[in-house]
Amino acid sequence: MRTKGGRRSGRWAAVAGLVIGTVVTLAMIAFAVLAVVMGSRTLWEDEAKVGDCLNLDFLDDQLEASCSEPHDGEVIWVGTFDSDLAELYDLVSDEEFCGGLPGLAPAYRSAIESGDYSADLSIDAFDEDDPESGDRFYCYLEPNSGQLDGPIDDAGERDTA
Repeated sequence: MRTKGGRRSGRWAAVAGLVIGTVVTLAMIAFAVLAVVMGSRTLWEDEAKVGDCLNLDFLDDQLEASCSEPHDGEVIWVGTFDSDLAELYDLVSDEEFCGGLPGLAPAYRSAIESGDYSADLSIDAFDEDDPESGDRFYCYLEPNSGQLDGPIDDAGERDTA
């Protein structure tokens, strides 16, 4: 289309639209690839097992890790909230909550009591601060300094990197 003076109109808008469309499409593809990669490495609450090792990413999400390489933490308890556990979770610290779970291995209880570790939870709930009965979760320990080189042993000690 040409204007009254014989010049073409709208060419800049077409070029800008093409450039913006290409940039947005590439950004969406990059985001999709990142989401698939992050999702495939995440340690999910319904797949975690006691003794699994994990690393924390830049968002503090828990990712599966090899226990034979330096890692950030170890899963110590896996379960599902019932009404009593959900109520208890609101009343105590993470260390007290995880340290008081029934059936917790003595090595893990000793590790918590030593003060060398911090306990944390990963909760499969819409609102992680207010879990409900039926929400799955796991507790894990992180050393307060360094990383783990292997599992937490029977004395509640660790190999550090």
